[in-house]
Order: sequence, then C-alpha cells, then structure tokens
Amino acid sequence: IEHFLKEIDSINAQSKTGESHGAVELIVSTPIVKVGSSNKRERVKSRVMLTSRDGRKYICDKLIITAPLAVLKAGKIQFCDSYVLPIKKKEAIRKINMFSGMKGHMLLRYGADIHSSCALKETELFFCPGESFAQIWIQSDEETVFLTGFVVADGRDLILLEIKEGRSAEEILLNQLQRMFEKESFFLSDPPTCSAFELHDWSTDKFIMGLYSSPSVGAGWKISDEGLETARHDMKAAVKETVFFAGEHANIKTCATVQAAIESGLIAATEVLEFLGDKINSASSKRQMVS
Repeated sequence: IEHFLKEIDSINAQSKTGESHGAVELIVSTPIVKVGSSNKRERVKSRVMLTSRDGRKYICDKLIITAPLAVLKAGKIQFCDSYVLPIKKKEAIRKINMFSGMKGHMLLRYGADIHSSCALKETELFFCPGESFAQIWIQSDEETVFLTGFVVADGRDLILLEIKEGRSAEEILLNQLQRMFEKESFFLSDPPTCSAFELHDWSTDKFIMGLYSSPSVGAGWKISDEGLETARHDMKAAVKETVFFAGEHANIKTCATVQAAIESGLIAATEVLEFLGDKINSASSKRQMVS
C-alpha cells in the first residue's frame, strides 16, 4: 500500500511540473452505496454515476469496484440502470465462499514470556487442525516473537462462545501454544503470559464483513463460450465495459492473500487503460475521417 501511495505522490508532483498529464485525487471515508442511477434525468450517456452514503454524487468514465466479497453478498452496493449485475455475476457472488473470521496478534518476549525456541525461530507458519486458531504465522528477531493467529468460520463461533463463558481470546491462544510446544516447555510461567495481545473480528467490520474468499463447491470449472472457466471468471468480468471488479475474490488464479488482491487490481487497471485507449483511438479515427 505504501508503495502505491508513493507512486500517487510522484504522479501528483509530476503533474505540477508538467511532466505528467494528470493528477490523482484520493477521496477517503466516502462509502459508495449505488452504482448507476434509477433516475432517468440523472443518467449520463456512456458514463456511470456513483452515489455515496451521504448523498454525494460522482460521475466517471470507468469504475473499478474493490469491495470485499461479503459486502457484495450483503447487497451493500445497489447496481442500477445499465449496470444491474448480470445473472452470471450474481451467481458467482452467491457461490464463492467468504467465511467469517478473526485474527489475533500476540507479542512474546524472550526472557520475559518464553525461553529461546528453535521451532519459533526456524518456522514461519503452523497449521493447527482442530484448534481454535487454525493457522499461526510467525515473525521473530533476537528479542521477540510476533504471532498472528487466524480463526475461520466455526472457530470464530467457538471462540465467541468461550469468551461469553468468561475466557479471553488471549488465554485461548496461550493455552493452544502451550499444548503445541508442550515438549519444549518454553513458557517461563504457568499459566503462560504474553507481552501484548490484540484481537480483531473482521466479521463485525462493516467494510469487510468476513475473512477472505476460498475455493468453493459449485464454483469450480465449467465449459463456457470462452472455454474452461470458474465462477471467479464471472466475478472478474466487466459490466458494459465500464464497471470492472478487483479483489482477491476476483483473481482467477489464486485467492485469500493481499498479493492476489493487488494482482487483480493491476489487471483491472490494465483492462481499463486498454478500453480507454481503444476509445481514444476510435475517436481519433472518426476525426480523421471527417477531416
């Protein structure tokens, strides 16, 4: 993200000196709730109108929607006029899974919380079937270990139930680590402790509403006019060559990672530039024919 923000700053700096033909304006804290317009008087030929939650309106030539899949599933964005979603895209949104989920960040310090551990120093990822935190990612240096534990679907429900019964998510993760490394006995105290812990529930975040998409039953390979495709091809497909879709759920090769989201965004941006280039070239040809 920092890389692309720096790129935007560079483009805007170049626009002031005349080295760039345009500038990039970032408008934040403005959730879009409607694409297109149900009011005929508001419609603009070959352009799309956007309406924000506070009623502000924007008009654009091309649009890339990067809203998470769960937001689309919940119908938080209304598609009107020519931009009503095709049946195939609605089916893709319905079929591709996006589970509820949480992540817990934990900081452990050598000499304060734990003994030195070769397992933690030499491992980046633990898969933990049957545990509340199904995946635990590790980052470490000479003084600390930083863990990120992921909770998916049913695991979230179980943790919420345990929290309701009086246990904390911090305690649940510490006890899980204690079982995982029972032979090493690397915790300095019993019960075990950590230097810091933070839990984030993506499912209650109204701008995310879930974890990430996943391979889904019924959304796999099918034969289409274009050959073999999956529901993700339909998810990625542009509407009226104007409204494009990006995000890890719209990546036809992989999913569930930031890299997958960035890759799909770059692909969508490239497609927009191609369409705009064709439009410019077509307009130029028409002017030449008239002259």
